[in-house]
Amino acid sequence: MQELSEAFSTLADGDFMREAGMVLVGFLFPTLVGGLLSNHLTMIPEEAYGLVVSLLAIYFGYHEVAVGGAVATGDAAAESFGVKQSLAAAL
Repeated sequence: MQELSEAFSTLADGDFMREAGMVLVGFLFPTLVGGLLSNHLTMIPEEAYGLVVSLLAIYFGYHEVAVGGAVATGDAAAESFGVKQSLAAAL
């Protein structure tokens, strides 16, 4: 029971929530950018937006945002290659 109490304390910690929020920003920002640029740049794959967000975030020192961008890149790649559909069909 002590471990569960420590886990909830970690979730309630402000630093943890800030880091989680930054990862979420990094995950959602490529979708926002892709949506805004999709009418103008149709040849760019979805994976590129997450990669660019990750690279810029690393350059400017926002490593949590870079993690979110990398997850967005992996998510877009899984969608492009049909991995997500295969997993959903298997379940």
